[in-house]
Amino acid sequence: MPLFSSVVATTAIAATSTVFPANHSGPDLGATVVERAAITVPLVAECARVTAEGRRLLQRQGITACEPDARGVVSGNCGTSTVYVDKLASGRGRVSWALFAGAGSTMVGRNITITWGPAGGGQFWDLSPMGSLSYSNSRQIYGSGRFSASIQGSVTMVGKYLSCSIPRHQTNTVTL
Repeated sequence: MPLFSSVVATTAIAATSTVFPANHSGPDLGATVVERAAITVPLVAECARVTAEGRRLLQRQGITACEPDARGVVSGNCGTSTVYVDKLASGRGRVSWALFAGAGSTMVGRNITITWGPAGGGQFWDLSPMGSLSYSNSRQIYGSGRFSASIQGSVTMVGKYLSCSIPRHQTNTVTL
């Protein structure tokens, strides 16, 4: 019996397309050829098929493909927000968060709340003006036991005309 099953491979597809202008009336009239397009499919481990012995082997080798996902990601038409948790050592972890503006807009302010626990439980309010397409930060956490984190809040985009909400989302749990 195998220790773990196969993994689905990443796929890329190249294609050639021809784009015609709206006033096109015949072949090759101002056609633009698009030579590359790609579709990427993530690798997915079939964790349900991993035996107990296979799981122990993966853990000993530090392979976390079948462990709970330690990040939460939400993407929308304003951009993406992400929150991560990491175990750094026994009794020590880290919560990290990031914001990425979408549609080429610039974030000019953030008002977010990061909450973590129960191990080393706490909360951090991250409020500040800014002027960038991306932002990230992290905090070290000390404690023992189970540990997860969440993010919620809002960002203001350039011109102060658009406020984008960040719905509460959270990571799965790791053990410190």
